[in-house]
Amino acid sequence: MLVVPLEAGVIPPASLMYGMTLHGHDLVVEEGIGFVSYYTGDEAARGRHFLQTALAAGVPFEQAAGGEAP
Repeated sequence: MLVVPLEAGVIPPASLMYGMTLHGHDLVVEEGIGFVSYYTGDEAARGRHFLQTALAAGVPFEQAAGGEAP
């Protein structure tokens, strides 16, 4: 996740990445402006690892917005 303050005056390219299980197979989907990519197998495993690592590094919204110490 990239967080850019509004004062920066730039809008980073937006994309979504999410994982799911479809008919018993792991699938990772990445969506952006003008594209959708689907990953299975080893690529899906790497995508899931990326998502899990990003979620583990995040803080709750209240903590991030309220300035509460980690």
